[in-house]
Amino acid sequence: MSRRRYPKPARELILELLREAKRPVRLTEIVEKTDIKYNTVRGRLYELKREGLVRYTSDGWVCSE
Repeated sequence: MSRRRYPKPARELILELLREAKRPVRLTEIVEKTDIKYNTVRGRLYELKREGLVRYTSDGWVCSE
């Protein structure tokens, strides 16, 4: 199985998307806009949450910054 190649690490792409959105973003929307696999996005979001960089609201994911 070949690995997907991205111009930046997945966590950076996700953070950029959340910063630029300026609104809560659902996990499925992040997957669609970044073309990163669902489980990868989910894992990176929880890593970012543990680091305090993002948080989950009832409407979706947002940057904590």
